[in-house]
Amino acid sequence: MKSCVMGIDFGSTTAKAVILDLGGRMLSSQVAHMGAVSGEGVAAAIAGALDAAGLAQADIGRTVATGYGRRMLDIADKNYTEITCHARGAVAM
Repeated sequence: MKSCVMGIDFGSTTAKAVILDLGGRMLSSQVAHMGAVSGEGVAAAIAGALDAAGLAQADIGRTVATGYGRRMLDIADKNYTEITCHARGAVAM
């Protein structure tokens, strides 16, 4: 059963991943610095968040990406601009 969702911020200097349960409770988060090969940093953030939550990629029901590299992330079901994410976060607060 897909019990969680993941958000990924694929930035130019860091990659951030957060995993939430379906009730919106944060299970884990991870920040990784981007190296010379941008895919390595985002892969490290994703792997770290999954590991910290004790989950596998198969447990993630939906993945949303934002940031500079959001369109390069093949596992993302949707992607949004940072401005859209900031606005939605502000409204939720």
